[in-house]
Amino acid sequence: MRYIKNHNAKVKVDIYPDHHNYTRKDIDHLLERYKSLKGNRRLIITTEKDAVRLANNPYYPYELKAVTFFLPIEVEFDNNENGPSLVAAIEKELRHRENPGPQKLN
Repeated sequence: MRYIKNHNAKVKVDIYPDHHNYTRKDIDHLLERYKSLKGNRRLIITTEKDAVRLANNPYYPYELKAVTFFLPIEVEFDNNENGPSLVAAIEKELRHRENPGPQKLN
């Protein structure tokens, strides 16, 4: 979003819950929002997962498919300066599970 705003874009945001199944009413709302945007360079930008949901929705009009783009999601783990990194903690847990032995009860 920062990348888009840094290019002097005017942004309107609609937020839907995770795993949302877009209804005809939702699609109609998106179409109306799109039509209300000014200018020739109007886009719909969404997550990769929602782009797939929208593209496969029978109510999603061709007019919007041509202007819908997605931002890929990347996951990056930061090393914790105050302790082991998440990756190290996961590796330790996996090694423990591969070689289970007596465990100390707290």
